[in-house]
Amino acid sequence: MPNAGLDQTRSKVADFLTKTTNHHFELSNVLMTGGAGSSECYFESNFRS
Repeated sequence: MPNAGLDQTRSKVADFLTKTTNHHFELSNVLMTGGAGSSECYFESNFRS
């Protein structure tokens, strides 16, 4: 898998962003990451009041 994420996924995200915003997005404008899910779990379990 490429470091920026799967091209098919990035392309679909770019299409979605183009349709839902007033800006044009291309595959090269999208970078997929995986760390956000882990940080959410960490903050939910450690800082929930």
